[in-house]
Amino acid sequence: MPGNLSERWWVGLWVAVFAATGLAYSLVVPPFETPDELYHYAFARHLAQGKGLPVQAETATGPWAQEGSQAPLYYALVAGAIRWIDQDDFEQVAVRNPRANLGDPTYPGNKNFILYSARRRPLQDTVLAVHVARGVSVLLGIATLLCTYGLARLAFPEDRETRLLALAWMATLPQFAFISASVSNDNVINALAGANLLFMARLAVRPSHQPVRLREWMGLGVLLGLAALGKLHGLGLLVLAGLVVLLRSYLERDRSQLWRGGAAVLGIAGLVAGWWYLRNWLLYGDVLGVRHLLTITGQRTEPLTLGRLMGELRGLRWSFWGLFGWFSVLMPRGWYRLVDGLGLLAFVGAWWALAQLPRERLRPRALLRSPVARVHLLALTWLLLSLGLMAYWLWVAEGAQGRLLFPALPAFALVFAAGIGIWLGRLPGSWRPVVALALPAGLWLSSLYALTTVLPEAYGQGLTGQVVAQVPPRATPVERVYGPGIELLAVELPSRRFRPGQEVPIVLYMRTQVPLAQDHELFVQLLDPDNVPIGNVTTHPGWGTRPLTLWQPGVIYVDRYQVQLADTIDLPSPILARVYIGFVDPDSTEPESEGLMPVQGGGPKIESRVVGVVEVEAGPEGYPRPVDLRPIRGTWAPGIVLTGYRYPRQIRAGQRPPLPVTLYWETRRALKADYTAFVHLVDPQGAFVATFDQPPAEGRFPTSRWRPGDASLSMFQIPLPPDLRPGTYTLWVGLYPSGTDGSPRVPVEDANRPVQDERIQLGTVEVR
Repeated sequence: MPGNLSERWWVGLWVAVFAATGLAYSLVVPPFETPDELYHYAFARHLAQGKGLPVQAETATGPWAQEGSQAPLYYALVAGAIRWIDQDDFEQVAVRNPRANLGDPTYPGNKNFILYSARRRPLQDTVLAVHVARGVSVLLGIATLLCTYGLARLAFPEDRETRLLALAWMATLPQFAFISASVSNDNVINALAGANLLFMARLAVRPSHQPVRLREWMGLGVLLGLAALGKLHGLGLLVLAGLVVLLRSYLERDRSQLWRGGAAVLGIAGLVAGWWYLRNWLLYGDVLGVRHLLTITGQRTEPLTLGRLMGELRGLRWSFWGLFGWFSVLMPRGWYRLVDGLGLLAFVGAWWALAQLPRERLRPRALLRSPVARVHLLALTWLLLSLGLMAYWLWVAEGAQGRLLFPALPAFALVFAAGIGIWLGRLPGSWRPVVALALPAGLWLSSLYALTTVLPEAYGQGLTGQVVAQVPPRATPVERVYGPGIELLAVELPSRRFRPGQEVPIVLYMRTQVPLAQDHELFVQLLDPDNVPIGNVTTHPGWGTRPLTLWQPGVIYVDRYQVQLADTIDLPSPILARVYIGFVDPDSTEPESEGLMPVQGGGPKIESRVVGVVEVEAGPEGYPRPVDLRPIRGTWAPGIVLTGYRYPRQIRAGQRPPLPVTLYWETRRALKADYTAFVHLVDPQGAFVATFDQPPAEGRFPTSRWRPGDASLSMFQIPLPPDLRPGTYTLWVGLYPSGTDGSPRVPVEDANRPVQDERIQLGTVEVR
């Protein structure tokens, strides 16, 4: 940091930056749109109503869900702050989005956990209570920040720049500011872990001739007890406290510190927090009370494979730096690469700094003699303990998040500042303060971007790109009207092809001319030729953020969707997937056809709601070609090639089922017209007996859309006349332009079979 300003000024600046950022997150993020905030708030509200601590049942729980099993300190603090506020509208505010995307930040829609998060609500009643509770959290975040600075002063007593960098990094870390502006018990354990760590560090640096007094051990016991009442993570601090007791006993050469300090710490901590764990044992037979929590949140049932672990570690990394909402709102992907690189740079720098120390300074006795080294050892031990607790949580439960490491954030800050400080020391003197300031400034700008762009877009609060004055010319008009006046004006469908597993972008332009009274859900489906869905998005409009009752009459809304195709689709040829769009009552208990909002003008259920088509082709393995097909080479002028066929060589006279002929078609050139294929059955005298005509892809995919490499397996069912006589009959195949009466036929270019009248002979059928 620039050296012409006092350290106190810089500390005040970074605390103010953090407080302002936290306040901004509190105001921008709608109520209950932070991890588990609805459940944390419900717990505190229950206490504020004077109803006591929640009691968890084996098969049911209250609005606090799994958080009813959490230690109560944070909720008691919040309850005291919101007790005076009328919160009777809680259920109206806390209407959940039934399609909410929880835990998948890569999914592009339904980021809002609460259905009406886009609605601007006045700062009163439940909304006011949420913001007051968030204010309590921000104050706890400031306390965590100040404890971190105090720890940094002990860790870097002669290095002003490094300790300020530790403070600045933590003050501008986007995820820390976001969590600190949420109703979450993470904030009380973060503050108490910081306070415990600072208190223990002060004891650790004290000279050996200044013994720790009993009241100081008791003070540590109070802090530990409060941490144990804050969250289970706080119990890990007892291990750290035990090491501090051992350290003081060693430094003071006084074994009585072992029992005196240990008894004071454990005794006072037990008096402060023991009642809670006794209650858990008496109520649930589970001292920690985690059984109910794991039952609700999702105890891991499948083995933690390497692939699954890497996926969870990726989410853990993202949510350490900045992943908002309910683990659902991502920053741009490139941003994570930048901050990951910054973290790696800090880690390498810290390791390098350690490697440069003389070996004699790294010996246990030398480390214990150095007050600064004792602080670093204490912080590192807490960091490793927290990582161990996280590893255990990953092993037993699903959904690890970076915020669960925040009790060790002061230790992370020391490592980060020490590591980056090594690299700053290698820069020219005039560059150091600039770069030292640029790093936290960049993180703060990341929060600013999230607050002004990422979060408003996720919750439908910004209308940029979501409304237009008129439908653009590139869109295709469809003019469907649903129910009481929901107009689907136009759609934009892609012209390129898609494969199974890919996402199909679809844009809708919709409006209403009248206020809407009911929130029907929108569905956008892709149907195969048999009307089986092969891709589906069902959601409230705005991909969850703009339910119908929030629509303003006359406004043209733009809805953009990514409809993912099924990973496996049985495709005998390319297909035209039909885009099927409608609205359905999510509360209807009737069959789907009864719950659909009607289309003006009526019509068949599906056809009246189909607004276009999308080309879908097979995956890399191509189209299935049965191994029992007989080979043939027949090429017609447009480039359509017949390469395989199959049919029964013998049938009985009078056989009523049609004669099945299977043909495998390919194309080697792009086709520009639609063609129909025919199979003729001819008697021994050359007279026409029966025929069957259909496009080569059986209506699934017109030949005008075929490209080189396309193929189709199709079945021709030739109806046999009832008076068919025994004899040897011949099958012929050919093509003619669709929409004609069968002439002129398409010329045959090449064949390894007899050709007659632009027909290629397949073979003979023996009728007995």
